[in-house]
Amino acid sequence: KLGVQHELRELGKHLCNGQELDLPPVIVGRYGEDANKPTICVYGHLDVQPAAKEDGWNTDPFVLTYAPRSEEEDAAAGYGDFPSGGKL
Repeated sequence: KLGVQHELRELGKHLCNGQELDLPPVIVGRYGEDANKPTICVYGHLDVQPAAKEDGWNTDPFVLTYAPRSEEEDAAAGYGDFPSGGKL
């Protein structure tokens, strides 16, 4: 346990092409009570589009696969492996 106070917050609705859609909820966390400490934002999301190997993947998109980029740089690849650019 990290001791983070957390809550799930609903964001409401969004109008898209005349249709009202539920926005996905967010998790808000607070670590400590010191108002002098900086605020940080950690962002991540889940892809929700279907994917299949026939779509042009070299491997099964839902299996995390070792994919070295070079002798100096290791990498892992898979659908939704952090498309926002973060490190695993």
